[in-house]
Amino acid sequence: MKYFYIFLILCGLCISPLLADKSETIKFIPLHVYIDSGSQPLAAYQFELNASDNVKIVGIEGGQHPSFNSPPYYDTKAIMNQRIIIADYSTNQDLPTGKSRIATLHLQVSDTQTPYFETQLTIAGNENGQPIDGIISTERGE
Repeated sequence: MKYFYIFLILCGLCISPLLADKSETIKFIPLHVYIDSGSQPLAAYQFELNASDNVKIVGIEGGQHPSFNSPPYYDTKAIMNQRIIIADYSTNQDLPTGKSRIATLHLQVSDTQTPYFETQLTIAGNENGQPIDGIISTERGE
């Protein structure tokens, strides 16, 4: 009889996680990344993205302009973390000026808290390899 009660307790411990309330909702959102290079042509860039703990980076695609429409370079080991460094360059003659979407990050977000994103432009350069002033911004897609 003693073993029967031990068996029931162990069964309860094993089943209770399966019956727990799974109220966390997961959704996927695109995050568009832009650089505004003003009147200077944008030939290269590097930026860092940091996100809150409830965000996982699950994919990265290229930008809007033909010079940056291939996926940018990034550390593949960092893709499922909350911090990633992304960079790209182009040797095309036709380079974007002004505000241009350079990448789209696909994010898995849980609703445990409001997602937080922070981007920092490390460097941007023109076709001669000279640093240029650029302004980085993000926009949540649909």
